[in-house]
Amino acid sequence: MELLDLSEPGDLAFFENAEGAIIHVGVILTRSEEGDLRIAHASGRVRIDKLDHQGIFNAEDGNYSHKLRLVRRVL
Repeated sequence: MELLDLSEPGDLAFFENAEGAIIHVGVILTRSEEGDLRIAHASGRVRIDKLDHQGIFNAEDGNYSHKLRLVRRVL
């Protein structure tokens, strides 16, 4: 089972640095009919970006800004 397959809007996504320490968190906002996820996070400013199995994709820069580590459901 892939990490994001069961994620839902409202879940928290955590991101790690090269040493494996959690350094960033965001809230999953939406899942499109095609399965694309959007995440709200603050990295210098509040942003809404694409989230996939690699992490947060910053379309403005054309690269990944944060590496995905885990997703947790908030009850």
